[in-house]
Amino acid sequence: MILLSLTITIPTAFLWHRDRRPPRGSCQSCGYNLTGNVSGVCPECGAAA
Repeated sequence: MILLSLTITIPTAFLWHRDRRPPRGSCQSCGYNLTGNVSGVCPECGAAA
């Protein structure tokens, strides 16, 4: 029973985590689209880009 639970839980957690990452070109803190931003600072949250 535990093996079945782990067989389902581990891949689900991995896929959930992979799907939640901000796309490339976005702020890693808030996910704001930084296309065209040359300041190096996210205008939404103020994090370094």
